[in-house]
Amino acid sequence: MSEDIIKSIKCAIYTRKSTDEGLEKEFNTLEAQREAGLNYVKSQVHQGWEALSEHYDDGGYSGGNMNRPALKRLFEDIKAGKVDMIVVYKIDRLTRSLTDFSKMVELFDEYNVSFVSVTQNFNTYDSMGRLTLNVLLSFAQFEREVSGERIRDKISASKKKGMWMGGPLPLGYDLKDKKLVINPDEAEVVRLMFEKYLVCKSPQYLADWLNNSGYRTKMKVTKNGKTIGGKLFDRAHLYRILDNRLYLGKIYYKGELYDGQHEAIISQSLWDKVHKLKDKPVSEKGPINKTFEFKTLKGLLFCGCCGYAMVPTKAVKRGREYYYYTSLKAIKKSYRFCEVKSVPALALENYVINKLKDLLTDPLVVHSLSNEVTKRLPDKSEYDVIKVVQGNKFINALGAETRQQLFNLAISRITIWPDKIRIQLKPWLNELVQKSLLDDKIWIYNPDTTAYETTENITFLKRRQQTEIYVGDEAEERHQDKQMIVALVRAFGWQHKLERGNLNIQELAQLEQMDRSYMGKIIRLTCLAPDIVESILAGLQPRDLTLKDLIRNTIPVDWNEQRKMFGFRQE
Repeated sequence: MSEDIIKSIKCAIYTRKSTDEGLEKEFNTLEAQREAGLNYVKSQVHQGWEALSEHYDDGGYSGGNMNRPALKRLFEDIKAGKVDMIVVYKIDRLTRSLTDFSKMVELFDEYNVSFVSVTQNFNTYDSMGRLTLNVLLSFAQFEREVSGERIRDKISASKKKGMWMGGPLPLGYDLKDKKLVINPDEAEVVRLMFEKYLVCKSPQYLADWLNNSGYRTKMKVTKNGKTIGGKLFDRAHLYRILDNRLYLGKIYYKGELYDGQHEAIISQSLWDKVHKLKDKPVSEKGPINKTFEFKTLKGLLFCGCCGYAMVPTKAVKRGREYYYYTSLKAIKKSYRFCEVKSVPALALENYVINKLKDLLTDPLVVHSLSNEVTKRLPDKSEYDVIKVVQGNKFINALGAETRQQLFNLAISRITIWPDKIRIQLKPWLNELVQKSLLDDKIWIYNPDTTAYETTENITFLKRRQQTEIYVGDEAEERHQDKQMIVALVRAFGWQHKLERGNLNIQELAQLEQMDRSYMGKIIRLTCLAPDIVESILAGLQPRDLTLKDLIRNTIPVDWNEQRKMFGFRQE
């Protein structure tokens, strides 16, 4: 007498949640759904049901479409014959769309796969189960469409009240209690963009200047510790900023403007000027001002070797423009007659700006400066000047013309040699500097010039295609490379995830949304000698070493070979 052999039915448990809220908890809703599915499968073990160990969990994905990673894996396993039965907590966990459901049924029928809902007590073995399923899906789709309409109505009403309803956080604002609040430092950068666009007339040249000056897009750190943003500006990004009516304190919705519940960063008059220029045809805008920032020291700068004035000049190398201050003697006669020849404009202007920032920390100097300003601009008050100077960041936000006026107010002469720079102040600042604490720190009185001055030994050092000025022995001191430090942090973090997370590098690359080959090159940095890692973190690595050098070369196993290859001291 033969006994019936029970066929094994391989059950895949699928779980889904529309948002990622609460998924970080130790026992979340996906795990609750899976536990319910496992219990149901155990209750059917007499029919040969057995649960697969593979997890098919979609956290933070809508049921309105099939663009879900775990669902795609489930379909692949069905086609490979690994699945006989799909178990879900509720049918709307699998899909909320009748159209998608019909596609799924075709796939299930083709590969003889059925599915069952734990809480709704039906399966697709018989026609009654299929009828019940279609009814439930009709209500699920109806619920999804009604929810969508309700959400759209809520967004519409909220925007008409001036509320910000989410999306990428704009530069210049932070989020507090679900409302936009001004970030003072970023707001200065936004005003700077609008003001400088009026000067240079070209978003591309404005983007180049912002990038060369160290400005970057808004940076955000996610809950997972991933950094988003902090990238270079491009023309498209600047256009989005210049066209964003949020900066006017407005909310734009379906062709209408509503007063926002947040403060404005840009005045209406500045907005109108920018868009009047922006909307003009290129032929009517006039010539693009490519040197809009590199003339602020004109008339103040002189060569210490030959005594000639130094004037703004430009050079084009490989399609890129570089700006300098060049001695008139070198221009008129020959570069061999002048030791200084030319100096990079941006590096020199930044040096002078930093010196003025030190000077303008003194209240007496600020007070006297306000008197000078109000003499030339009667419509400005002392309070206006003090308010602008507060925070010591205002110089970066000034236009080229205004910055040049400030330099002319405070500085009488700048003399430069190949290895040092001297800045002499205007006579009206002498008494103030004498009374201030700056007297015994930086600014020294010179009876020959009857003015206070500062002289410092400097070194011009080119790094990453950009020249910087280092004072004294700074050029020999530490210089932390942010790119290399971030790469090292990522490398050891990823290595830890690979070791503790039971992941391979391909899975980790998909999880981190990174290119697999690039991730592999970065992880190799964990093979560096400990003293090399410590030197990079401390900023004591060789100055010509870059991240590209580290990831493009094969890192030797021997630590001494590494030190020799990358220029570190060998032990």
